[in-house]
Amino acid sequence: MSTNPYAPPTAKVADVHTADVHTQSMTPKQELKYLKSVLKQIDHGVPTVLRSRLIKVGVWLLSVALLILIARFNELVSLGFTVGICFFVGSLVGFYITLHLAAKQWPLIRPHISRESVVERINELSR
Repeated sequence: MSTNPYAPPTAKVADVHTADVHTQSMTPKQELKYLKSVLKQIDHGVPTVLRSRLIKVGVWLLSVALLILIARFNELVSLGFTVGICFFVGSLVGFYITLHLAAKQWPLIRPHISRESVVERINELSR
């Protein structure tokens, strides 16, 4: 340990093999489901729905229509209802944006994933 009071603290690296089982981020069932979806994407690619411009235009039109309706009927509905609808539509837009960005990144990541290792791990978890 350094005697310098301004020195950054030293990092402690945990040993992967002795780590507590409860710190694992996925259960084997969740990992199996995820790996099956990765294998499906390796074999078939990203669904075309996520790459569709029609969906993108629909999301924007829905957002604009919501804003127009809120401005038009502002006095007729309660604030809680308006906030709830905005939260719901905002969540849908955020979910779509997240899926769309993942679909855009898949062609860059795909060459670095070994199909054989994914199949091997699926077989391991299926036993």
